[in-house]
Order: sequence, then C-alpha cells, then structure tokens
Amino acid sequence: MEDWALIRRLVADGVSQRQVARDLGVGRSTVERALASDRAPAASGADDLGAESARV
Repeated sequence: MEDWALIRRLVADGVSQRQVARDLGVGRSTVERALASDRAPAASGADDLGAESARV
C-alpha cells in the first residue's frame, strides 16, 4: 500500500502525525498503526473475492 510508505516518509520528514492524517484523509489511529508496523499491510484480498464470485 503506497499510503503506508507515504505516511512513514512524511513523519520522517518532520510532518506531525495529526497533519499527515489530515492531509491524507485517514484517521490518526491509521497513522499510528502505519508507524508501529515494520512492513506494509498485505493486500486485502478484495480482488480475489470478486474473482471468486464471478466463478460461481
């Protein structure tokens, strides 16, 4: 997820967590989770679900 990397880069560049959340339109807890995580989140699998329902 590109937002994860962007969040980490902005905070590393000195932008406050609150400002990052505002600028990206995400919650402050989302910013906190991105910073606490040591790797980007896995894909949600939403595309797989769509492909599965098409096969049924």
